[in-house]
Amino acid sequence: MMRAIQRTVACVALLVAVAGQVYAGVIVDDTFTDGGRTNGIDPLDIPFVGFSPISPGPSVPTAIGLSVSADPILGTGNALFVDTPSFSGTPAHLAIGNFAPTSLGTNAGDRLRFSFDFRFQVSLVTSDGAGFRFGIFNSAGTRMTADTVGSQFSALLVDDVGYNFAVGVGGVKNFSISRNINGITGGPGLSRIAGDTSPSAPTIIDAGKHSAVVSLQRLSATSISISLSIDDKFIAATDSPISNTFDEIAFRGKVSNLDYNIDNVVIETSAVPEPSSLVLFGLGMVGMVVGAIRRRRQQKPTA
Repeated sequence: MMRAIQRTVACVALLVAVAGQVYAGVIVDDTFTDGGRTNGIDPLDIPFVGFSPISPGPSVPTAIGLSVSADPILGTGNALFVDTPSFSGTPAHLAIGNFAPTSLGTNAGDRLRFSFDFRFQVSLVTSDGAGFRFGIFNSAGTRMTADTVGSQFSALLVDDVGYNFAVGVGGVKNFSISRNINGITGGPGLSRIAGDTSPSAPTIIDAGKHSAVVSLQRLSATSISISLSIDDKFIAATDSPISNTFDEIAFRGKVSNLDYNIDNVVIETSAVPEPSSLVLFGLGMVGMVVGAIRRRRQQKPTA
């Protein structure tokens, strides 16, 4: 009987452990090791393309440039080099990465995480409260799959929805989370849902390494939490989910001639087990214990 009790305790402990278990999956892990910005020999890399608008304002050169080169500051290997043109006005020169459609999940606690390292090519003297922007989006089935120069209101962009994040540069302190309902990293569909412009908010002025982490976590069927950290700075908000599926990331230098490097791009999910699965597992464990006790009693010799 004592052994049966011990088995029961062990099963309960196992059930508690499984109840708190989270299943994680890495969707993207791009370190640009293969030297290319398109799908290469790296198993979890993704293609990156550039978009440049024909207006507003002239840009020199006309298009954003994307290439891969060694960057000993961000790591020991390669990085994606983004060459933003010199421009006037507010044209959105974008570096866009496409990945397989990935669901946020439906259970409370399910999470989608997007992280990367970055640095500017030179220290900045030009200031802008949202000088460096990036985000995660749903392309609505109209992915941009090749380098493009076109209208800033291209059909490939205006139907995209997702979350945009911004940090101040050149001494302006700002940290923000916004939702985009019809575009990437800006435009009339951008609405801010959280921000910090206090003296403790970050600003990027140097050419050193910085790390960004974005997390979307399911709270309920109608609510998610969105958080952003850059180095040791953190901001968070709650929102009704603008989309339950995402398939592209984007980066934008809002300051003219803002050249930057991106590396160690990771997108991963974590899912909390279904409550019904835990119940079935628990019932199975109880059944095993009861069966063991019955077999032991049947095997006991009669007097």
